Amino acid sequence: MIKKIYTFGTSFTQGGGFEFDVMPPKYKKIYEIFDDEEQSQENFSYPGQLKKLLPNVEVFNLAKSGYGNERMYRKAIDLVLSDSFNSDDTLFLLEFSYLGRKEFYSKKLKDFIVVNYNNVENKSILNGYARTYRQSQYLSDKDISKLPSNDFFEKFVEKTFDENIQVDLMHFNNLKFLSFLNERNINYLFTQKPMMFPTRVNLDNYHIETHEIKTFRNSSFLSELDETSIDYETEGIYSDTHFGLSGSKYVASKIFDELIDRKKIKGNKLNQKLSDFSYIKKKIKLNSGNIL
Repeated sequence: MIKKIYTFGTSFTQGGGFEFDVMPPKYKKIYEIFDDEEQSQENFSYPGQLKKLLPNVEVFNLAKSGYGNERMYRKAIDLVLSDSFNSDDTLFLLEFSYLGRKEFYSKKLKDFIVVNYNNVENKSILNGYARTYRQSQYLSDKDISKLPSNDFFEKFVEKTFDENIQVDLMHFNNLKFLSFLNERNINYLFTQKPMMFPTRVNLDNYHIETHEIKTFRNSSFLSELDETSIDYETEGIYSDTHFGLSGSKYVASKIFDELIDRKKIKGNKLNQKLSDFSYIKKKIKLNSGNIL
């Protein structure tokens, strides 16, 4: 049986959209009607909801908005190599991301930052850079003041990021990371599996399919995003594509059932459908007059 779960990934795992400490009061008010839900990003994330379903398992959310695979490699490997780590009773839930999330270390901040970019018509274009996104303007400005200018990062991305090279590096690093986990006999499941690998790579030794969560096997836990988003459950009052409360509850329930099937925990499956959480949207709609 597992005793600890660590989740890794992007804002979809961290609980993006529910940064209550900096959220406009109008949006906070939407979710105040759920008085049995603590207004914190941790609680409104799927790991936070999973924690409620697993009172006898410690759940640690190590995801961070804007960051991607490189942070996941770093945090997971640090854990595995720590003296107190026990692979037998620990499970990793891994949300792999695609390109556009390059991590660097800032000597001035004494911390990691992430540079986010898009590839458009074979050109890499800067989207932004930060130590932490969606924090107070004061803290953001303080961080940015210690970093090179936007112009520096814009030119750096334009002159050094080649999409084909970055794709190859991502594939290579993903394979190294999976090899490390397998060699150490780490228990892990994909909430979003690694993006496509080159056809020349033989994946038989990696047993990708054995680490897939049944519900998300054909794509990822993002596959039903349209009906699990904050935008959907608030009917556009709060326009945000991250998981809403219903989405977080749904994802948590499916992971719970998977753990039962795999005999990682004891209990009875929930067998919940997305429609079982439609009461959240209905309750928000009924109270929309008090929100607007």
